[in-house]
Amino acid sequence: MRHLLPALLLSVLFQPALAPAARADTFCDLLWVTRNMIFHRAGYCFSSPLAQQLFGNSGCTGTDPALSATDRAAVARMRELEGRIGCRMDTSRAPSAGQRGIHARLSRLIDLPEPDELGWGCLGYRGAPFTLHAGTSAAAPVTGRVAPGQFVYSEYWPRDGWAYLSVTNGPGQPVIAEGWSSHRFGGGDGACDQEAG
Repeated sequence: MRHLLPALLLSVLFQPALAPAARADTFCDLLWVTRNMIFHRAGYCFSSPLAQQLFGNSGCTGTDPALSATDRAAVARMRELEGRIGCRMDTSRAPSAGQRGIHARLSRLIDLPEPDELGWGCLGYRGAPFTLHAGTSAAAPVTGRVAPGQFVYSEYWPRDGWAYLSVTNGPGQPVIAEGWSSHRFGGGDGACDQEAG
């Protein structure tokens, strides 16, 4: 079951405080970097200074790479969301520290998570520990672990029975782990002290 809560509200509940404009800018950066990383992995040759500095063009094959149906749909949804929330990216400048951080986080993943404007959260996980992975497979490298008492949330679309999760030690604390998990959180099943969404 997917519990829905605006992603910007989740960031207030789970991450260090940011001004509303900064949270919106961070979400726009996440959408832009994720969308363009899909193109980078497909061999796209970038022309903007921002993309060239962030992704580079080593090994690129052209400006019309073949995307899978899944990637085409994800790119279309992200573009629509960027337009709907009013994201404006200045691609003539160098990458910000935040954009470089997003790029570094995503670069270690096999499967890229697609940001969503809605999400859900588990405040105080009560179940057994479980692992997070770099892709939607138990064979993918482990990127972190979830332990009882931690806060677990997602601001991403699920994929093939897997959810991309972020973990903190409590409200306002930094993310300490993130990755893909097939662990199930059920609405009101007692796995969380409290659910958001």
